[in-house]
Amino acid sequence: MAKFQRDQMLDAALSTIRQNVKQITVCSGQPTTFDLALTQKSGGTGFMLAKTATSAGSFAALGNGDVSGRKLTVNAHSGITVSATGGGNHVALLSSAAASTLWYITTATSQTLTAANTLTINAWDIEIADAT
Repeated sequence: MAKFQRDQMLDAALSTIRQNVKQITVCSGQPTTFDLALTQKSGGTGFMLAKTATSAGSFAALGNGDVSGRKLTVNAHSGITVSATGGGNHVALLSSAAASTLWYITTATSQTLTAANTLTINAWDIEIADAT
């Protein structure tokens, strides 16, 4: 018997991310908590090297996945000021400080970032595949 789920089910999950993410951080290593993703890397604490606020324009409309399922595109963000020097290799999507929720983490091509420089986060997709 074939497996099936409605697109609306996957869209609800992706819409939750889009509606609740208020900031994006670039991290050195994979943070496991909201606080680690938002605390600047220095002296062995925190993972955050750079951050930027998000808005409604930070995400594209929901659409079909590249292979199956559904996807949410996180639009490119440029001109982000780097606050700490280190190797950026993860991107985290976070709620507001009041909500303190770490919503999503993905890996990124490792790049050495230098404090006071700027960086661009290229557009990327969050995809949820169809049931298999």
